[in-house]
Amino acid sequence: MDRPGPRTGRQPPRPRAHGRAGRRPAGFAKQFTATLLDVPAEASSTRGVLVLRNASGELEQPIRTDRGDPEAGRAVIERARALIGPRVRVYRLNERMASNPKL
Repeated sequence: MDRPGPRTGRQPPRPRAHGRAGRRPAGFAKQFTATLLDVPAEASSTRGVLVLRNASGELEQPIRTDRGDPEAGRAVIERARALIGPRVRVYRLNERMASNPKL
């Protein structure tokens, strides 16, 4: 059986993981490493608010968790509070708002 020889010529361009530059298609999460500084409770909605500092030392936009009223939401907030201090890998996925389908 003949083995293929070395590749010649240019390789075709690899498909990009994202659509237009800077925009992620629905379902793709922004990923970054950060230090979790605090998880205060938001009084108006009982959601936890993750306060994060990224690797370059800047504060990231706060991330809101699920509501803390149901048991599952409260468990997410408590799990986040257990991670305060060390560096964490963050996967941020923005959901569309039901009241504004364009966002």
